[in-house]
Order: sequence, then C-alpha cells, then structure tokens
Amino acid sequence: MRNGFTLIEMLVAVAILAIGLTSALFLFSAGLRNQAEAIIAQRAAGLAETVIAETAAKLTTSADPKKLAKKHAIHPDFPNMRYSVHLLPLDDFEEEVLVAVDVEWMWRGRAVRRRFSTVVLRRSEHPLLRRRQSH
Repeated sequence: MRNGFTLIEMLVAVAILAIGLTSALFLFSAGLRNQAEAIIAQRAAGLAETVIAETAAKLTTSADPKKLAKKHAIHPDFPNMRYSVHLLPLDDFEEEVLVAVDVEWMWRGRAVRRRFSTVVLRRSEHPLLRRRQSH
C-alpha cells in the first residue's frame, strides 16, 4: 500500500480549490461594486440636502417659487452630478411647499436618477430686513 495522493485526487482537490477561490473573488468584487454605488448614492443625497437647504433659505413669503425652480443645474461642490428643483405649493395659502430635487449622474455607462423631497414652510421676512434690502 502506497502513502500519498493519486493524480485524480490531486486534480479533484485543485478543481474544488479553484471553484472556491473564484467564488470568493466574485463576492469581493460584487461587494466593492456595491460599496462604490452606495458612496455615489450617498453623495447624491448630500447634494439634495444641500440644494433643499439653499432653496428653503430663499423661500420667503415674498419669493416666487417659479424663480427658485431649476433645471439641469450643476452645484460647484458636486461637479459630476446634475440636479433639478421642483416646487409645489401644498395649501391654499402657499405656506407649505413641497421641494423635490431630482439628482442625475452617470454610473457604469448609464444615467441614474433619484428623487429626494421634503415639505418646507415659507418663512416670513422681518420688516426691517425687507426695508434694508430695498435701499
């Protein structure tokens, strides 16, 4: 009786090892791809949050919502993404406004678009500030 492995046993062992390593490498690459996509989606959410905050700051009782709307704009802090701002009054007095931001970017050769929205209350202007701006 001989000690050791036969050539067939070695080929089977190498084949099992190759299948296992290939599967592990595939899982690692899929994980890295998902992580990269999540980072880009997080940046898109950051852009939307920034744009909503900027829009809310300008959304006073005297502001015209149509002038605050934008189409295919580029924010200087997020140069690889485009965004559009849509404003929709939600009540008769136009105090509550739905602010929706569509963010677009390219990912793996295709355009990706996500919508972020929130309700913003128009803020009233202080009379002294209004006079100071008119001078």
